[in-house]
Amino acid sequence: MSMYPPVRQTMIGLLSQPRLTTYKERCNGDIQAAVTLYRWNLDLSMALFESIHYLEVALRNRIDSALETLADGADWLDSPDSVPLNQGTKQKVQEARRRAARGGREPTHGHVIAELTFGFWAYLLAQNYNRSLWQPALRHAFKGSQRSTLHLELKRIGDLRNRIAHHEPLLGMDIPAEYSRIIEASERIDPRLGWWIDTTSRVQTVLRSNPEAAN
Repeated sequence: MSMYPPVRQTMIGLLSQPRLTTYKERCNGDIQAAVTLYRWNLDLSMALFESIHYLEVALRNRIDSALETLADGADWLDSPDSVPLNQGTKQKVQEARRRAARGGREPTHGHVIAELTFGFWAYLLAQNYNRSLWQPALRHAFKGSQRSTLHLELKRIGDLRNRIAHHEPLLGMDIPAEYSRIIEASERIDPRLGWWIDTTSRVQTVLRSNPEAAN
């Protein structure tokens, strides 16, 4: 007989009982069902993150391009007069520069852009930047969109992204509504982006495999 406990019991120990509590409560204390539900939650998180990934990369590239034009040859990350960033935003840029310079690398503009968070890009669409960034540049990058609506959508998507990144359960959330928000925000960047995400997404497939629905 093996000296090691069954793999499932080992995983329960590694994941910790407190982390599994939410799932156990949903499964009336059935630990095996709780582990199955945990795995499904992970699969759903991964599927949503894939969709958010496309949106995030397209969002930062669209804003970067618009502010590059507004800066007229200068690096907008340096906050030239044409792209006045507030102190908090400047600090976020400096933090991204430090991350981009890890390992002694000379950070390029692209390296820094890649290190800036989803929340950073959403904040550039906040009321604070309505006159300085939205009116002269960003409204042209998101034609037909209301700044306040887009900002709110992205903030909510950012909350979902952070929940996924911190391995929190998505149980009880209105996932179809969350997914629709991702598609709608993507279409504000480009209708073809929304189409691509929806065509390649695994979210609907994973939702149909929800173990709770089978009970």
